[in-house]
Amino acid sequence: MTNLVLAVRAHRFETLAVGLFAVASLGGAALVVVRLMAYGIPASCFRGTGPSLICQGLSGDMDAYLSIARDWGFFALAGIVLLPIVSGLFLGIAMAGKEIDRGTTVFAWSLAPSRRRWLVQRVAPAALAVVVAGLIGGFFGDQLEALRDPGTDPATTFGHLGLRGPVIAGEALAVFGLALAAGAVLGRILPALLVAAALSVGAIAGVNLATDAWLHHETVAVLGVDDVGNVQPSWRVVDYRVLAPDGAIITWNEAYARYGDPGAPQSSGGPVMPDLKTVLFVNPGEIYPLVVARMTLLFAALGLAGIVLAFAVVDRRRP
Repeated sequence: MTNLVLAVRAHRFETLAVGLFAVASLGGAALVVVRLMAYGIPASCFRGTGPSLICQGLSGDMDAYLSIARDWGFFALAGIVLLPIVSGLFLGIAMAGKEIDRGTTVFAWSLAPSRRRWLVQRVAPAALAVVVAGLIGGFFGDQLEALRDPGTDPATTFGHLGLRGPVIAGEALAVFGLALAAGAVLGRILPALLVAAALSVGAIAGVNLATDAWLHHETVAVLGVDDVGNVQPSWRVVDYRVLAPDGAIITWNEAYARYGDPGAPQSSGGPVMPDLKTVLFVNPGEIYPLVVARMTLLFAALGLAGIVLAFAVVDRRRP
């Protein structure tokens, strides 16, 4: 406990900055969630399937609800998105890079039983703090997703994938670990901050690109439906194709080459344009929890790799 208090005092600016940002972002998201829930409007009214008399009487409240969800909901979600980046960068750089830059490690390492123990006493509570904040932020992100699009289940819809749920906690750990490693390797605050920010952006982009590539190979083919976003909100449409009369699934370009343009006038006595049906390749909502778990594990692995690298560097670094 004494070592924890000393670590907090040594990094009180970073701790205060991250704490204030976490309170602002999480508190803002909580206020928006509570405000929207207070309206108590049935989700069926937003879908146009609720009792007409009841829904018509709530039209004014529905307009106010949608305005808050659109405007303030955007800012609340933006705060949640920035939370893992701000907390991970500030605390990750401070735990090793700031101490090395200021030269305080010379005295600390001479007194500590081991450098690893010295670093564990700083890294463990900071990592736990960013992960817990990420979990809370991810929870509010799921609540905002359900409230901003009433009637949807945040556990089966791909809306704002990677910007809510447990992924936020994994992302926070990844940014923290990469920042910790950059600080330990470079030993200077500003260069480490720039490198850590670049690595964090690359990690976030890489995980999202890898997830998108996997999802393109995890599709099921279903016959097209009108207004798919309202009929099947849990589907993530990846591609549109055509079901040919012979049962083959072909692209629209192949259909035009084989059967011609369906919008062109048919010549008298010419071939009759077959009735082509649209086929959708979609990611079903049932795989959403698996996708989220995979993204969270990827981010967590990057964060743990950064932490391990930081320990190895500190253990071998000259004072």
